[in-house]
Amino acid sequence: MSEISCSHDYINSRDGTRLHTVHWQAPAQIRARLVFIHGWAEYIGRYQFPVSWFQPRGFACHGLDYRGHGESEGRPGYVRNWHEYLDDVEAFLRTIPRANDVPIFLVGHSQGGLIVSRLIEERGDFGLTGLILSSPFFALGRELTLVEKLMSRVLSRIAPIMPLPSGVGSEGISKDPDVVRAYENDPKIVKKPLARWGNELMNAQASVVVDAPRVKLPCLLMGGTDDPIVSTDRIRDFYEACGSEDKTLEMFEGLRHEIFNEVERADVFACMESWLDGQLSSQSVSI
Repeated sequence: MSEISCSHDYINSRDGTRLHTVHWQAPAQIRARLVFIHGWAEYIGRYQFPVSWFQPRGFACHGLDYRGHGESEGRPGYVRNWHEYLDDVEAFLRTIPRANDVPIFLVGHSQGGLIVSRLIEERGDFGLTGLILSSPFFALGRELTLVEKLMSRVLSRIAPIMPLPSGVGSEGISKDPDVVRAYENDPKIVKKPLARWGNELMNAQASVVVDAPRVKLPCLLMGGTDDPIVSTDRIRDFYEACGSEDKTLEMFEGLRHEIFNEVERADVFACMESWLDGQLSSQSVSI
């Protein structure tokens, strides 16, 4: 894989938190822009696989480390209030070039998928052309026990930065051993969830399907059938409730959580590209 060169920048979120952003080298002819929002514990520098696929095909790619991740400010993995994540992504979206009416697609993976879904449900579509959700973290892949839920609620108030056991192994992210090994040895990966984050996560998850009818953008939902980290049933629930008249659900047989980093990632990117081509074609017809 040949890496696409990029530039790094910093912006401020609503509360002044300094956020790291990445803008990969733009293609000579820009067909559309893809704005990537990463998952919990990781960071935007891990998105070279999709960027290396889409940039040569005419897609300008942009990415953000939201607070507590990667090169951005904030306690690792911590958020005081879920709306801070929404503020981070909104601040980033407002920096994306809007010249020449180039279509913009928002791409959220895992927790990033939950963040961007709640952003659109609560604050509108920001003039976006479409929404792509990769293994969105709408619910954990297993049921939390009552004790676990109560622990998170109580500790969020009295010990918000207390680490909690994640109960999720790194082998669940991909069948590619190189990807898993790199993930385990990466010092930028957040190792432990914190109590306040867990409580804020549960609050956001409780609302995302209920409010899904507010999402009117064309929407592509993708996931893997062997994902042990997020609930595939909950992804289907969101798809059914989504208010868009143009929505597609693609579940890839045998893939685990990080479908962009799976052995069969070319199949995922080809599916995503086909959907994007369809959106761009329909837009040019409507114009």
